[in-house]
Amino acid sequence: MMRPVADELIGVDLGGQYHVERKVADAMLGRVYAARSLVDGRLYHVKVPYANVAGNAEKTERFRRELEAMARIESPHTIRVVDTGIHDSVAFLILEYLAATPLSVLLEKGPFAPERVAGIVAQIANACEAAHAAGIVHRNLSPQTVLLLDNAQDRDFVKVTDFGLSRVVDEDAEEAGGVLTQVGTRIGNVMYMAPEYIEQDEVLPAGDLYALGALTYHLLTGAPPFTGRAADVLTRHVTDEAPRPSVARPGLPAWCDALVARLMDKDPTRRPGARQVVASLEQEFGNLRAPKLLGIDEEGNVVRKSRAPVYFALFGVGVLAIGAVSAGLVIVAALALLLVSQAGTLLPESHDLAPSPGAAIAEPGAPPTDPPPPPPAPTTPPRPGAKPTAPPAPGPAPAPSEAPEPVSEAPAPEAPAPAPKTSTLRVGANQRALIHLDDVPVGYTPIELQVSPGRHVVAATLPSKASSRQEQSLDVVGTAVRSVDFSF
Repeated sequence: MMRPVADELIGVDLGGQYHVERKVADAMLGRVYAARSLVDGRLYHVKVPYANVAGNAEKTERFRRELEAMARIESPHTIRVVDTGIHDSVAFLILEYLAATPLSVLLEKGPFAPERVAGIVAQIANACEAAHAAGIVHRNLSPQTVLLLDNAQDRDFVKVTDFGLSRVVDEDAEEAGGVLTQVGTRIGNVMYMAPEYIEQDEVLPAGDLYALGALTYHLLTGAPPFTGRAADVLTRHVTDEAPRPSVARPGLPAWCDALVARLMDKDPTRRPGARQVVASLEQEFGNLRAPKLLGIDEEGNVVRKSRAPVYFALFGVGVLAIGAVSAGLVIVAALALLLVSQAGTLLPESHDLAPSPGAAIAEPGAPPTDPPPPPPAPTTPPRPGAKPTAPPAPGPAPAPSEAPEPVSEAPAPEAPAPAPKTSTLRVGANQRALIHLDDVPVGYTPIELQVSPGRHVVAATLPSKASSRQEQSLDVVGTAVRSVDFSF
């Protein structure tokens, strides 16, 4: 196995364009780093497939050809190749940055539900179809080369990595004097290797479908179809019929056994193509398209959606509902001629609450006035349901606190109270910085935000330096425009 370049790459500017920040993982075909573009500030993954390409012009050219072929694969389920290059005789590959978890890690928790397996297998098959159309065979499809994105919203989103790289490493091993795996076969995971590859070193697209069948069995049962010593596993791939998943996990639906049996057929010509796999699964489950993705910030973290807009929407619905109830109560009270109250009663400023039964409607903060004269005898017939009353007897005027409110025409129904007003917050900095509002990432400076009244915490962090975080607290009152500036 080829050894990747040592961690001396950390801190290096590859090709003068990508600054290597940290190591991410040791993959089967090389080491993966996180690097930031010195041009646009974005984060990318860097893969160094193997070390012995360094200084060899022929191998470097073959490396470039393979990576150019990888870049021709057009599928949302393969990793996008951004750039390639050579730095101090070290070949490197620039890939889109992903927040993802290898399928091998998730399988440690046990088998998956059949419905989930169907979605994952369909997306892997879509990736294989696109690669095969570009003339590229994976050769090493396994749980280690399948990633599930962390920023998928409600279902799995699959990315298959390392298309074509197995061929580069395989050919390089042959040139190095037949450096093969200890069981006498070529680069790959013996648990998922097609029999024609084991026996005849025949690399066909159908070999990827065999590996997909073995991987499907693993997803459904929690273990590969054949286990044991590597030599015994290779022999069983060639001689034994594919085991049925329902034997290892009773209760699985019939399509599970049928799909694994077809994909792991010993004859490559009888295996279904990638498109047929997707079609058969969609007959069972309908459309199996991948879900939408959340964003990833410049530190590589998943940007979760803020729930504040939801809260504002719920608050607005509540205000409208209360306003409607208030208007209904006013109309009913007016028709019944029961709006009687003491002078000086005030309504809440927001007008969100209906007056208590019998409360008079007065303008908030209105100054007290002299008591009104007694109302004259009614000259029009009383309204339905109202009892006629006699004029009050002459006598001294009642005290102001006891003066009854004159009966008036019912007021027009109140319009629903408007949603709470927000203030504009402008955030700037002397360098481009990631802004958090109340611990929720909202974007990069300069930025304008709409914030509700109350206390808020605004934080700014330089994209390439988490320790640079600065915070400012502010109280938002009214609708005035507020500004916050940071200096690094």
